[in-house]
Amino acid sequence: MTEYAYISSLVANARQALAVYETFTQEKVDACIKAMCLAFRTHAKVLADEAVEETGYGCAETKLEKNEQAADAIWYTLKNEPSVGIIGEDREKKLIYVAKPIGVIAAVTPSTNPSTTILFNACYALKGRNTVIFSTHPGAPKTSFHTIHVLQEALRQSGAPEHVLQYVDAGELNLTDELLGQCDLSIIAGPAKVVQKGYSSGHPCIGVSHGNVQTIVDRSYNYDQAVRESVYSGSFDNGLICACTQAVIVPTEARTEVLDLFRRYGALVLTQPEEINQLRSLLFPDNEHFDRNYLGKAACVLAQDAGFTAGQLPKILLAAPEAFADDDPLLRGEMSPVCLLLTYDTFEDALELAKRGLSKDGAGHSTVIYTHDEEKARRMALALPITRLLVNQPSVYAANQQLHNGLTPTSNLSCGSWANNSFSENISFRHMLNVCRISWELDQLPDTSDLWA
Repeated sequence: MTEYAYISSLVANARQALAVYETFTQEKVDACIKAMCLAFRTHAKVLADEAVEETGYGCAETKLEKNEQAADAIWYTLKNEPSVGIIGEDREKKLIYVAKPIGVIAAVTPSTNPSTTILFNACYALKGRNTVIFSTHPGAPKTSFHTIHVLQEALRQSGAPEHVLQYVDAGELNLTDELLGQCDLSIIAGPAKVVQKGYSSGHPCIGVSHGNVQTIVDRSYNYDQAVRESVYSGSFDNGLICACTQAVIVPTEARTEVLDLFRRYGALVLTQPEEINQLRSLLFPDNEHFDRNYLGKAACVLAQDAGFTAGQLPKILLAAPEAFADDDPLLRGEMSPVCLLLTYDTFEDALELAKRGLSKDGAGHSTVIYTHDEEKARRMALALPITRLLVNQPSVYAANQQLHNGLTPTSNLSCGSWANNSFSENISFRHMLNVCRISWELDQLPDTSDLWA
């Protein structure tokens, strides 16, 4: 069977299932979502352990935390949201909003996050009464397929059509290309080259992007909290999350105090040029390309391989030289438990440092500020090329799987035009809906004499 014929058979099955599933009531749709979330939560630990064992990426303990949080956050977010039929009304503008499915959605998932990305995409696609076909990363087939089978069984028991959720039984790029070309919408959590293929497929595409989260700590703020939460965010799942903290920018006079706090909270602090060179040579052996052998590896592995001696198992490595050259590859912020410490004199200096870091693979993503001054938060949001600014909270809350802020819980953080993404927000089921607007003529039209007054 050719690639075209194989994908065509999956899409044909998906369209048959769509014809049935799009007739489901809101209650039946929500029953399917709830069943998937509960089933996933039941298997959260097995899938967390399996992902680490299969890929060698991340930390089973935090993957379990992430898996459980994802199931909770999705159901909390979706259980009271309308997505079938009439979903809203604007009486002033005399508009009624009617939700309709987009159709068959292609979802490309990564090896770095093989379970929760599948759960989020499945639940958000099916909330909109779409069907979905997954193309999973070849580096995590066991965990990916296990996750999909858990969700398929939950859907079967909920009475959903058989082929409402399917997957491509291979990780070859040519099959993914074919899938992107035949589905009605694609959502891609993968390399830029795959996102580019999605955009050029002739169908709408939702892409996400690389993070390089910069954190500014204001002089007025509690350094202890800022450091503690930065270590948590920088080490979460061994740095695999795109919203993990990559750099912390503190007042110059606070450098010594902050370094001591980092040590207290489990960082191996590197301040000497030779130490920084050892770390740089390990992660960027050609001074340009990140060594993917260290993707999502524990800080203790990085420390050992770089030749550092640590008194205890570190949570992160903190590189804190007096200054970084603009072309230093460490500024790029890769998916590992490594964080940088930079210092500033004025708030404008801090903004410039953050902007420099974002320009190295993080534009459009997220930043953090710890401050009691709301005006500084506003200035930071206005000055930087970002789509999320978190105030006084860990950077990993950008995806809000922990339900700590008002952002939509997601595994897909779209980053706007800076990252060649279609959207500049957290991706949800609303991005997988077509909406019809019923419009009546207004009772009172604008008076043109007032219009230009």
